[in-house]
Amino acid sequence: MFDFIHKVNYHQNPHTLHIGCEAPRAYFVPFHSETAALGGKRVEVGRASISYGASASGAAVSFGKAFTNPPVVLAMQVFDSVPLTVHTDDITEAGFMARVKGGFASAGTREFGWVAIGE
Repeated sequence: MFDFIHKVNYHQNPHTLHIGCEAPRAYFVPFHSETAALGGKRVEVGRASISYGASASGAAVSFGKAFTNPPVVLAMQVFDSVPLTVHTDDITEAGFMARVKGGFASAGTREFGWVAIGE
C-alpha cells in the first residue's frame, strides 16, 4: 500500500526529531528562592492518618517548619459521605487539627492529604 517507513524524511522521523537542538537542561527561574517566586508565601504538603468509628475523632498534624502566621490549610478525604474538616480555630503556626464526626458502623484508619499555604 504505502512504502512510508522507507521513505521518511529526517524531519518526519520521530527518532531524529531533535537534530540541531541544544541538550536538555534545567530552566532558569528568575528568583533567588522558592519563597520569592511565590510572593513571600511558603507551601507545605503532607499526608496524615485519622481514626474513625462510633465516636468523633481528631488527628493532630505538625508542620515540618513553623509558619510566621497561621497558614491557609486545605485538607479533604470523604469517609462514607462524612467529610473530614479543619476549622480555622484549629490552625496554628505549628500545625492543625483535622476532625471526623462519629457515627460509623465500623472503626478504622484512613489517610488524608493536606496543603498549607502561608508566610
